[in-house]
Amino acid sequence: MEDNKIFTEIDRSANTSALAETDVVTLVEADTAAVDADTVAPVNLRWRIVGGEIPLRERRIRSLDPLGLPAPLTAWVRSRLEWAVDNLLDKNSEGVLCLAIDPQKDVVVSLEEARIAPELTVDNLIEQDDVVVGVEVKGRQLAGVVFCEQKGALFASTEELISAPATLVKDLAATLGFELTVAPLTPSEIEQADAAFLVSDEFGYVSIELADGKTAAKTEPDLAIPAQKLKACLDKVFYPA
Repeated sequence: MEDNKIFTEIDRSANTSALAETDVVTLVEADTAAVDADTVAPVNLRWRIVGGEIPLRERRIRSLDPLGLPAPLTAWVRSRLEWAVDNLLDKNSEGVLCLAIDPQKDVVVSLEEARIAPELTVDNLIEQDDVVVGVEVKGRQLAGVVFCEQKGALFASTEELISAPATLVKDLAATLGFELTVAPLTPSEIEQADAAFLVSDEFGYVSIELADGKTAAKTEPDLAIPAQKLKACLDKVFYPA
């Protein structure tokens, strides 16, 4: 099947700067790669589109590797994503590319309108066995990694950093000379931090307001320096001027 026949047509008369939720690109057959349904869990990702491009595209593709997808399937998904970017988006396109891969070899790529980043507080934290594993908004988990800063050191409440923006934070921390510890955190550890934030594929840096109202932007000038610098870096990627 030719690449240009795999995707359903999108109405090109529509305003691509705000992609409608009904604009869907669907890929229904992946005969070029075998997936073991017993070992590969479904993957659902939401990647922000900025100026007709997917920020951190190569890093995002690499982030599929730790998920257990076979290399041929990852390469296959890459080719379809590149086709979508080249043929369905223009320089004014803004939105979210939703990628769903299930163990039965179906891949669905849909384009949705960009959402406004949610306002998060410690009440949005998801706790399992006294460990923070993410955040939820209106009962639905928001994909991403919860970070916090305490006395100039950064902490990520996870076993491993996998997503593109999370690994970017890791690289930025090393470049800027900030200590980063990757290990599960308790709710009290986050609540006592100088700043807390979510790093999301869809929204980039999202502040988490602590119980006393603190965020990286609402603290003393000499506090939460790493968090403030990371926010500035991620905002340039996800929300360029």
